[in-house]
Amino acid sequence: MGKTLTIDYSRKRLAAQADKYYNEGKFVSALRLAYKELELYGGDGDVYTRLADIYEGMGLHGSALNFWFRFLDVAEEEDLPDIYEGLAVNYLNMGNETQSAYYYNRLIDADDTLPEEAKMEIVDAFA
Repeated sequence: MGKTLTIDYSRKRLAAQADKYYNEGKFVSALRLAYKELELYGGDGDVYTRLADIYEGMGLHGSALNFWFRFLDVAEEEDLPDIYEGLAVNYLNMGNETQSAYYYNRLIDADDTLPEEAKMEIVDAFA
């Protein structure tokens, strides 16, 4: 009898492979694996961020925003700066400076570790 091969669908393996494909620019393959992770293990900040990053890499900023907002629904307070930055960047890439400025302001309020120079760069960009 032949040897039976098993496919490793562990969360760690799916995430690692999705990240590998993303870094190689193979966005469709990365999406397939990220969605498989979402299907098998449910949504959390890691998978939502992964999906948002993949869509952003594809230039699909509306889809990226969808996953940033999904992350926002389950986020802890320490996650907020990353989420606000993701939202701000994607709104800016879509040409919506008003929404982008709103989320950059939220980022400034939420991130106590953000250097003053970075805060001033954000303010100057929208002045």
